Amino acid sequence: MANEALVKKSIVAVKKESKFNTDPTISSTNVIRVAEINVNDEYEQIKWDEVVNTKDEMPALRGAESVSGDITINMRSCATEGAAPEGDVLYECALGSKSQSTASTCAASCTTTLIKVKAGDGSKFAVGDALAVIIPTATTYTTTSGSTTTVIKFANDPADFAIGDVVQVPNGAGTSLIEATQITDIDHSAKTITVSPALTGAPDSGVTVKKATIEVTWITSKSTDDLSISPTLSAAPDQYTDLRAGTFYKFTLDDLPSFWLTYWRGDVVEENYGGNKISQLEMDLTIGQIVKPKFTFGGVSCTKASGSYSLGSPTLTSGYPLVAMSQSIKIGGTTYNCDRFNLRITNEIYDDKDITSSGINQKIHTGRKVEGSFSLLHRSLDIYEMFKNETTAEAVIIIGRNGFVTGQCVALRIPKMKFVKTPVGADNKLFKYDVSWEADIGTVGSEDTITSLAFL
Repeated sequence: MANEALVKKSIVAVKKESKFNTDPTISSTNVIRVAEINVNDEYEQIKWDEVVNTKDEMPALRGAESVSGDITINMRSCATEGAAPEGDVLYECALGSKSQSTASTCAASCTTTLIKVKAGDGSKFAVGDALAVIIPTATTYTTTSGSTTTVIKFANDPADFAIGDVVQVPNGAGTSLIEATQITDIDHSAKTITVSPALTGAPDSGVTVKKATIEVTWITSKSTDDLSISPTLSAAPDQYTDLRAGTFYKFTLDDLPSFWLTYWRGDVVEENYGGNKISQLEMDLTIGQIVKPKFTFGGVSCTKASGSYSLGSPTLTSGYPLVAMSQSIKIGGTTYNCDRFNLRITNEIYDDKDITSSGINQKIHTGRKVEGSFSLLHRSLDIYEMFKNETTAEAVIIIGRNGFVTGQCVALRIPKMKFVKTPVGADNKLFKYDVSWEADIGTVGSEDTITSLAFL
């Protein structure tokens, strides 16, 4: 009896093409998990009319092959700091380019608009990269001996700390690295706090642990080891503060990369799709829901053969998908209680055709549109003034990994969004704004509609 093509027994692999529509040799490292995949490789149908004294329509003939489809993934950042997330190729092919930074620390004399990094480390960062910056607040306690990487002991009861607070902790004596972690338990009698994630080193006795927040900003320009940033931080970070590594996806004026898709449909058929370019990325951030980016693409070739997956165990990103729980949305410098944020990037793709056996010999990226919407309560007249039509503002969206931002997080920035529609509607007897927006590029040739989608 033949094998059945079971959906959940299927395997999907994607790899960036170095040459359009050329098999890049798929391996087990290219396998990704998908929430849903739909691929249509059917030939287009061509109809024609003739006057032959009949009401019947002529049967359609097969025309050119047209591969199209979409892939929806569960958003996962990598557990290894600075490493690319699962679905790396899809993000790069949707936005256009990818860059990565490596970790460093803050030097002395940082300000709210300028980050000075450790001497010689400026080369680790590029314009458009995001920085997750630890900002201390006034609440402080001094450590005593006996602290570990997960339990910190104080000279006094840390009464002003609370479970869930973010704290910045010096590694060792605090002259090389200051890290952020989150309080998961407090023992007032023992004068200790338990933290997660674990620190890379236990703090020495006599160092200062401060309550803190984590703010995300972007590098707008740099000079050697000085990084100019926007948006402005609420306060300057301390010297030795950790600047963790990240992976960034940015817009480019160059043509979009293409990818090769191999799909083992069940353990029955191996399907290979070449020359795929992403025409749309849609991402919906709804509180309490898993973030599921959907990539819509079109390709130019497809081959099928009998065969089951045989590349060996794939190397998959560990950890759970991102859930919009620890989510922050800041618009125009103000943080709003927003229960949903939608982003849609639409890439205009031109099919370059020739009279050849394949018909389409290239797919060229010719334009881009960035738009979306968000929903929040109508709390004051100020909100009306903020979101009325033609008003513009910067937006920063932060999503925490596993509900926290002290581990890895995902950050998105729209430097200039223009509000185009702000209807007020009723939801459970409360007035809500459903605000539509479009990215306003502003200057000819500018590619700063989204500075980057950052995995930190």
